[in-house]
Amino acid sequence: MDLKLTKERHDLFDLTDDTAYRTVREMADDILEGADPSGESLFAGLAGILADSKRSFQAHRTKPLRVAILMNLIHEQNRLRPSSPDNPNGENSLENKLKQLDWLLAGSAVDYRLIYVSGTCPWGSDAVLERQVARIGTDKVVHLRIEDSPHENQFIRNQKGGELIFGMRSILNQPGYPDPGEFDCMLFTDADMTLDMGQLGTLIDGYHTGKDLICGNRMDPDSILVKNMTRAGSGVLLFRHFQRKLAPLFFRDMNLLDTQCPWKFLSRSGLKKIVPDLDCMDWSIDTDILSSAYSHGITIHTQAISAIDSELESHGKALGHYVRNKTIIDGTIHQAQKYDLPYDREIARLVARYLRTDDDYRALLESGLPESLEHLPNEEWGRSEEISPDLLEEWLRAITT
Repeated sequence: MDLKLTKERHDLFDLTDDTAYRTVREMADDILEGADPSGESLFAGLAGILADSKRSFQAHRTKPLRVAILMNLIHEQNRLRPSSPDNPNGENSLENKLKQLDWLLAGSAVDYRLIYVSGTCPWGSDAVLERQVARIGTDKVVHLRIEDSPHENQFIRNQKGGELIFGMRSILNQPGYPDPGEFDCMLFTDADMTLDMGQLGTLIDGYHTGKDLICGNRMDPDSILVKNMTRAGSGVLLFRHFQRKLAPLFFRDMNLLDTQCPWKFLSRSGLKKIVPDLDCMDWSIDTDILSSAYSHGITIHTQAISAIDSELESHGKALGHYVRNKTIIDGTIHQAQKYDLPYDREIARLVARYLRTDDDYRALLESGLPESLEHLPNEEWGRSEEISPDLLEEWLRAITT
């Protein structure tokens, strides 16, 4: 096995190559048998996280449990299929997820379903999913279509939040929604290969130790994150400042700098409490879930994870990051007011005055940073007193007018 791959050479972990996942699983099994994962290679780090997950799951192998793994099906038409000359960014994502889960769960009493929710994806993901299910011959997939419910007009289709809320209500077997079966807990994640499903063992251990909500945290010092952190634009730190000032409960008090992580686990009892509150149909669904949980007194636990970004075919990239980030900011303000949570009203005023359109957010994300603030590291945005409201207003006025 090649252990020369460093974290700086993360590009050599190829999400389109099935052998990369298999190599990491083999290394994890070697670790569990006593091998020393020497070196600082990316593969060794990924294997270590999988080994920890499988080790924590061992005590629960014989305990019956049904897990719903919920994903929205938007712009996945290429990543669902294997890589080929005509589909260079294909990840064979469905088959690889099944293999990762089989590695962890084979021979155990845990049952699961991969639940994909769609609203007739304009890129044709629905048909591609159905073809992949037929090709693989699996009974572990449930495809929920919003149009199959009498409640369909309540949801914005092809929006992350709308499809996830629809899926959650279906998992709770609410009247008028498709019935995917009975489940003890739910994980929502992305349909791509960013997050290895072998990490589920840590969540199952959390469930059996009484945790109702576990949120992956890619910013945890023990996490492995491979991502182009500036792909949204050179002004992304300004965006993060606004986001963090509008949700200080999570970013400052809990030090959860990664509210948007697509790795959120809920017990059925926790799900029942929060689902009636959820109304954010777009990318702000993550903070809607966290805010509702907090309002119900549900403890928010975090988990260090490995995440290798699947950027080339991302829905956010296809949609436009400025559109996505606008919905996150608008949603965060809405949630702070809805749940009566603390937020910076001066920042909210600046948003209302200067960040009204998609083009305003494009300017924010592409503008770079004020020269006087370029030295601040990521973790200082949302905290530093150097970022005064007057400086922000001067900057916003210049870039949006």
